[in-house]
Amino acid sequence: MNEATHFFTGYLLGTLGFKKKNDHFLPFFIAMAAILPDIDQFLHLIIPIDIFEHAVATHTILGALILTSAYTLIIWTVGRKFFLDQKINLSFLFLMAILGMSSHLFLDIFTYREDIYTTNAHLYFWPVWNISIHLNYFFHQDIFPNIYTVRILIEVIYSVVIGSYILFYQWYHKKESPFAMLFPKNWLTYLPEEQAKERYRTVYGLFFVNLAILAVMAISLFF
Repeated sequence: MNEATHFFTGYLLGTLGFKKKNDHFLPFFIAMAAILPDIDQFLHLIIPIDIFEHAVATHTILGALILTSAYTLIIWTVGRKFFLDQKINLSFLFLMAILGMSSHLFLDIFTYREDIYTTNAHLYFWPVWNISIHLNYFFHQDIFPNIYTVRILIEVIYSVVIGSYILFYQWYHKKESPFAMLFPKNWLTYLPEEQAKERYRTVYGLFFVNLAILAVMAISLFF
């Protein structure tokens, strides 16, 4: 799946299941966790070894949990005071990161690799089970010769559906702009004004950490 689809799937999980009134950070955090496995493209740039190739180490459950744990600990360390204001503990933050990461791995099941029996990509259950999980693992191309076309259709249709839902229902009908989460000042709208002022430095620290992650992921797309 494409990055935008991963990101906004995480965003929807945050808004539909866990968002408090005026709370824009949690959907953003889950959305970031939802794209995090694809940071492997940057890792492979700086450490060009096989395990950091795209869809290998960070696209196993074990690797994704390690990556998610590191991300959560960094975010918790930078934003601890902010999370205490929200009554969010480290365990809850970690579970939300796992939710976003899991959505990424689930959506990637609907991708396609011609060499599913020799590839190292999407070995979700490594090192216990060295099976590459893709759409054509469940629907073998010998029986379903058009499975690659189906894979493309699934991504296109899903992207259109999720985009339409966000645009027309959440934004137009519910008046919830999905872009509000991208502005740190909106993460503080639930707090009293004086308390919010005390947390500006913290939330901007959180913002720049995540901005740095997005930047390195964007850079890796050009190499």
